[in-house]
Amino acid sequence: MRVKYKDIAQKLGLSPSTVSLVVNNKPGVNEETRQRVLKYLKQTGATAKPQASKGKYIRFLKYSKYGKVVDDHGFISAVTDGIVNGVHEQNYDVLITTLNMENKESIMEMVRNDPRRGILLLGTELTNDDLSMLNDIKVPVVIVDSYMEFAEYDCVTMNNVDIAFRAVKYLYEKGYTEIGHFRSGFKVNNFLGRREGYEKALQKLGLDYNPEYTFVLDSTLEGSYADMKKALESHPKLPRAVFSDNDTIAVGAMKALKEAGYRIPDDIAIIGVDDIPFCTMIEPTLSTMAIYKEEIGSIAAKRLIEKIQTGDKSILKVLVNAEIIEREST
Repeated sequence: MRVKYKDIAQKLGLSPSTVSLVVNNKPGVNEETRQRVLKYLKQTGATAKPQASKGKYIRFLKYSKYGKVVDDHGFISAVTDGIVNGVHEQNYDVLITTLNMENKESIMEMVRNDPRRGILLLGTELTNDDLSMLNDIKVPVVIVDSYMEFAEYDCVTMNNVDIAFRAVKYLYEKGYTEIGHFRSGFKVNNFLGRREGYEKALQKLGLDYNPEYTFVLDSTLEGSYADMKKALESHPKLPRAVFSDNDTIAVGAMKALKEAGYRIPDDIAIIGVDDIPFCTMIEPTLSTMAIYKEEIGSIAAKRLIEKIQTGDKSILKVLVNAEIIEREST
């Protein structure tokens, strides 16, 4: 019985990328987890979908420039799972390579010598200045999780401007007219796009922009909590509703607000972006714009393989939208 990695992963409560590492006898999995997967395969008589033919590999460069946005983030794990699934569906395999500021020079030298058949580059923390590291790469490249507007590379990411616009419009339709912004302090493309969408929505809806309703917060849970706690000391008047650049920022800020005696949503309503597990674990539960994370990874992987197989030189920019998930915070 042949089954896909994602089916095995669902049965065992693991990620498809973890199952892939075990099936292909690769490092990066603890021994207990490895034995769980092997035991399941033996007991059920299941065999994983055949791995790629020799040489049919792409390389996924997991680029972490700042660390706080990429590291330990469930969003990136879900995108990675989508990449693994998309690659395996095309009978390819993927080598995941971590790239950061400390190893950038040595890793890129290795990649130039051995790029495999194509490269997926995680663009979450990527800037246009960073693209120079791809100058000598001779194989197809697709950037995932960032919209590089003027770059001559395919990109697959969420439609950040529209997502923020729709979130603000949703709050407006709920009756809120004083709508603020929990803005990330990191100037990466995804957050810049959400800022643009927030401001466009205010303008389109005829709402006033009040700079006092914008709170620049750290992108980590602990950091956003600390920043919001400090901000409350000098911002006694809050907007009636807030769009948060992501759920992590929202959850940290909500903790500070509740400690200060604010009621959510009675005093301030909040909607985030991502739909991380914390959204349903906190009180009140967090409304959010749910991103199709695995789909973004899968689409990027399949586009790269299409370019490899067909030699297509056209440049595609794919923007994936989000779904409004209404919970208790609004």
